[in-house]
Amino acid sequence: MASPDYATFMHDDLPMPEIPRRPGIRPIAVAISDCHVRPGARIWKHAPKPFGDVIYAFRQCAHVVNALSPEFVFLLGDILHANINPADVLGIVADFISQLPQTIPVYYVQGQHDLSSPPWLSLLGSSDKTPRCRPLDSHVLRSEAGVSVLGLDFVRTPYNAFYANLEANHLKEVDVVVTHQAWREVVGPGGNASFQDLGIFSGLKLVLSGDLHMFASFTHSTQVNHYLSTDERLEDPSQQVSFRIVFSGTPCITDLNSQPPYGVLILWPDLSVTHVPFFSRSIYKVHLETPEDLERFRSEHPPETLADTHLPGDLQRPILYVSGVPELLLLAKELYEDVSYFRMALKSATFSISIASESKEIIHKEGYDFRVQLLNHLISKNPKYAAVYREFLHVLEKPEDRDIYFRKAISAVLDAEGLHEDSIL
Repeated sequence: MASPDYATFMHDDLPMPEIPRRPGIRPIAVAISDCHVRPGARIWKHAPKPFGDVIYAFRQCAHVVNALSPEFVFLLGDILHANINPADVLGIVADFISQLPQTIPVYYVQGQHDLSSPPWLSLLGSSDKTPRCRPLDSHVLRSEAGVSVLGLDFVRTPYNAFYANLEANHLKEVDVVVTHQAWREVVGPGGNASFQDLGIFSGLKLVLSGDLHMFASFTHSTQVNHYLSTDERLEDPSQQVSFRIVFSGTPCITDLNSQPPYGVLILWPDLSVTHVPFFSRSIYKVHLETPEDLERFRSEHPPETLADTHLPGDLQRPILYVSGVPELLLLAKELYEDVSYFRMALKSATFSISIASESKEIIHKEGYDFRVQLLNHLISKNPKYAAVYREFLHVLEKPEDRDIYFRKAISAVLDAEGLHEDSIL
């Protein structure tokens, strides 16, 4: 049962997305990914608001599924933000599952955030005889049109563990792989998997993947891998496999890295994919280096017109994410904090700060926390903060401990100035 606080995001009069219909053709699946459900339906765990985005997104997901009646629903991982979850989080997901037709099976793969044993999703909305959500990891589904779909959970490091898992599930013919991996081609060397690994499937045509918080689609070509063992593969230069990778993105804002358009994917029998964009909270990102930058943004987005009144409840209030010169950020905060969820960027380029009253320079390395700049701006107005800050630096020898106490000092100064931690990410 959903909390009464969520009712405003679920009623029947809410704006719903357009349905991409194909007369006489039933979709194979609706694919949903990276919902990152947190307690209180929040975007950030430490702040009670903004909230409700995922509730409204789930309402739109259910609308799409009920309208199209696909063969399956695929959950592409990180539906939950953590692998230990309170009743509130489980209730949000269970309520969403209850909105889907009982005749449409729901299959899931796990992401790195919700990876657990036993999987949480297998426990939601289930009975002893009929589990409502079924694991797709290492299983193959076959659609009415004969399309074969293999599911793979997120595989933790070491890197070759993913390839070993592919070997264990090797089939001569797989049309679609449904998974959630941190692909090296996307996230860099720290990724746990590579598109090259998928060359083991000579007939592969499509990959539907979670993890990337934006809708994206491209084609990848690689040589076919004839597998010999877990640690040895033979690439055949005479054979090439070419397949498409489609990232569904998120159905709503889950963090400041989520990129619109938010929505879900529709997989059709011809293996074409349609992205269905959802209604969602607005987010504005602006960098302020000069007063003209602030004036330009203010003229384009006056504070009094910032609310999206067609959206439900708390979603009417947008997020304003601002970086730049501290003085301008504080001016922007005065203008917009009452009509938006105002956030200031963390990171900035190389800089040094000096305590105005004593000309003692304190150097911080490249890429250090943006809050250093803001703190410098504040202590330059009141030298008493400089003494507090210097005390923290002098009494500590270990860099890791210094960082802890430094952040405590920042919190004390920000609190004294009426700037709380949840306004600075």
